[in-house]
Amino acid sequence: MDFKELKYMTAIAKYGNVSRAAESLGISQPSLSKYIHNLEDRYGVKFFQYADKTFRPTYAGNLYLQTAHKILQYAEKLEGDTLKAHICGQHKILRVYCPMLKSAYILPNIVPRFKQHFPNVTLMFNETTSNSAERLLLAEEVDIAITNFRPENENIQCEPLLSEEILLVVSKQNPLSNEGVWKQETGKMWIDIKKFRHESFIMPMPEQMIRRVVDELLRRENIEPNILMVTRSFEAAIRVAASGAGVAFAPELFVQSTMHVQAPMCFSVGDVKLGLDAMIAYKKGVELSPEAKYFVKAVKNFMG
Repeated sequence: MDFKELKYMTAIAKYGNVSRAAESLGISQPSLSKYIHNLEDRYGVKFFQYADKTFRPTYAGNLYLQTAHKILQYAEKLEGDTLKAHICGQHKILRVYCPMLKSAYILPNIVPRFKQHFPNVTLMFNETTSNSAERLLLAEEVDIAITNFRPENENIQCEPLLSEEILLVVSKQNPLSNEGVWKQETGKMWIDIKKFRHESFIMPMPEQMIRRVVDELLRRENIEPNILMVTRSFEAAIRVAASGAGVAFAPELFVQSTMHVQAPMCFSVGDVKLGLDAMIAYKKGVELSPEAKYFVKAVKNFMG
């Protein structure tokens, strides 16, 4: 099978007439008739039946044509994409997985410098759920992934970025905000989470990695949280907490990079640091491009 065969078959189906189909293809009518006849002999089926001076596809012909049209459409798209790449002058794309909640504070610090070094590279970000990172890397649908979990597959290479602390966000109007103590070793205010046993909690979504960490802390401290609301948005959680409606949990970098109408108090909690290990990952055995290597280095410098 070749593209000539597909074009000959679809032309006859389009015009219903061998002479007009041959004219559109720039060949003679006898040549086209002989080609189709030989094709039918090769497959052992009739692709067209002639009735009322018109060639109409048989059942076998319709099955063939359905696939033929799809193949020609893909071929046309491939040709167009190749031409577009040539016109753009070797314009490259770097595909990066980055959770939406991280991209808000990582990208403004990385993208401007990246553009200076690689002006002809387009950054394409995938911001689906965290558990998609491993699948996307293995399928080579992304080149790099920034994630809060270590992929278990041995074909994925990981480099640590940082251990990001999760902070308790409390309104300044909440009387408990005055009960924190300064920890010289961490450079942060710390507060006993048990003090908030009777407060309302603004919690992350159950499928978020941060929710698992927070749930474990609350179980360890024997706290059954009174959940006011559940949200995927850290910004929404922080703003609601700042209003005094409840307390929330948010990653430290997100807190630092977000401006608030009413700046809340943020505390470390727990006997050990409450946090998530962020890392950058890519598929083993795949040579990273110069732009990918630069991106990895830039993210590590920013987050490390």
